[in-house]
Amino acid sequence: TFTTNAFRENKTDIGGVCYESLAAGTAHINNCADAIKNPRHKFYRSPMIHALHEHEIYDIFRDYEQNPDTYKEIALRSKKWFDEHLGIELAKKYVKVMEKLSTNEHDHNTLREIFEN
Repeated sequence: TFTTNAFRENKTDIGGVCYESLAAGTAHINNCADAIKNPRHKFYRSPMIHALHEHEIYDIFRDYEQNPDTYKEIALRSKKWFDEHLGIELAKKYVKVMEKLSTNEHDHNTLREIFEN
């Protein structure tokens, strides 16, 4: 039902398991404060569940007992978000870059725009 990142006191980060969890459509508990508040962070607005303190993990599990459908919905959104931001849609952007590079129809701004849109 859940996956989690490694939690360390006073350390927040994104671990590799985040990618697998989102791709598999699993509700993922993470401890990355920057992903919550930094709009330029790769995981900003991702459906990950953020827990920055131990008691928050406990609260999430208690909430799950009362509201399992909420976490099923988070799992579904996780897969969709991954596909749109890191999965197939990102792969399509790389194909566009390769096409531009192979035909010499590019400049740095054109290539950058592919990833900004």
